[in-house]
Amino acid sequence: PKRIAAPGGAGSGGKNDILSTFPPALNAAGYEALAGTSMACPQVVGAAALMIAAGARASEIYPALSAGAQWRIPGQVA
Repeated sequence: PKRIAAPGGAGSGGKNDILSTFPPALNAAGYEALAGTSMACPQVVGAAALMIAAGARASEIYPALSAGAQWRIPGQVA
């Protein structure tokens, strides 16, 4: 089966997180390593758009995406 990954980051603030833009007033570099659902959202929306473009019905999208979802609590060992 085909798999899709939507990395949300590890929450460690390091290389396992997603580098994202950040308000320069809070970080002079304008970037910060972040984690969470907002970091995975662009990948999930892109996957849904690809599924629609491939002819998937709306009722198929959520089950297909959620079937492969892995829920982890920050700090939990995988």
